Amino acid sequence: MKNPSKTFGAEVTVMDNGKIQYLPNGKPQKRVVQMGPGKFADGSPQSFYNDVGIFKGMTKILIEHELTEEAKLNAECKKFKCEKSAMNCC
Repeated sequence: MKNPSKTFGAEVTVMDNGKIQYLPNGKPQKRVVQMGPGKFADGSPQSFYNDVGIFKGMTKILIEHELTEEAKLNAECKKFKCEKSAMNCC
């Protein structure tokens, strides 16, 4: 997710006392949780969420890592296919 998002996170299976919780249709129950912090090159933690719990987005995270040129790239190419001549497209 290139831009900020209120709903971005990792989808996990709901567990209770070590047992998977199931929905009435028999599928495992899922929920979205925030990802844990990453690390800067010096080992210090770097949060992926702002103070109110909204995902910062890849652009801001890349800039925080001083990767300003990379932050300008597309998050992905259409249908995950880069142009044949492209060097840094996504």
